Parts: sequence; C-alpha cells; structure tokens
Amino acid sequence: MYPDPKPAHAGKCQCITFNRRGYVTESDNALFNTGRFMGRPLTDKIPFINTIFYRISQLTFNDAPLFFPRVQLDMDGYSGVCDLMFTRERRAEGDVFVWFIYDHTLHYGPAAAKGPKRRPPVTRISSRQSAITLPR
Repeated sequence: MYPDPKPAHAGKCQCITFNRRGYVTESDNALFNTGRFMGRPLTDKIPFINTIFYRISQLTFNDAPLFFPRVQLDMDGYSGVCDLMFTRERRAEGDVFVWFIYDHTLHYGPAAAKGPKRRPPVTRISSRQSAITLPR
C-alpha cells in the first residue's frame, strides 16, 4: 500500500497518527517530540497542516498518498530536509490519518550541495511561523 514507515535507517522516519479532528493519537517521536501537540489539534500548532488539512481530510482509502517532497522542516530542535506523505487508514478505533516524515537531509541537504543537480527545498515549515506558501 505505502512504504514501510520504519526503514532500515533508524531515526530517519517519523510516523504521526492523528484523528479526523487533527488530534495526535500516536507518534514514535523518532525525529522530534510531539508531546506538546497533545490536547490541541495539529492545525493549531503547525500552520502548514492547517493549510492542507481540508485536502488531507478528503483522502480516501483508495487514494494515492498526498506527497510533498523536499520540505525544510524545523520542529522542536529538529531541522532537516524531508519528504512528507499523508495517508488514511482504517483502524479498530476508527479512521485515522498517518503523516510519514522521511528525513532525506543527507540526500537533499548539505552533502548534496556539491553536486550539479542540487535543488533547494520547495517549502519551509516551522512550528513557529504563521503561514506558508505552497508550491504550484
């Protein structure tokens, strides 16, 4: 269905599960701690999620994952260039959305800067910013 959320490179992928109201229900905290998100919707804490939440909420089980490549993510002491993927799953407790964060900093970031095909991140996300602009 979608890539294994736990690749061989431990700590290079984080999986955050949230419900239809945007509340975090589960996280492995592999890249950053989501504890401060508990009790409030992700849309209140991460403006990027607020910007795309309607699109996420419209995902069906048959849809391809919603994918955002090369995103500069700055969150609670973590900073990296990531690919973001959102899917919908059916679980015993009800339908949930899963946000996979794949850290590709070594691929997209400083180590790749010397190569001729280096491309900068297309979006910058921070838990402190008030709004973002999505690429077209």
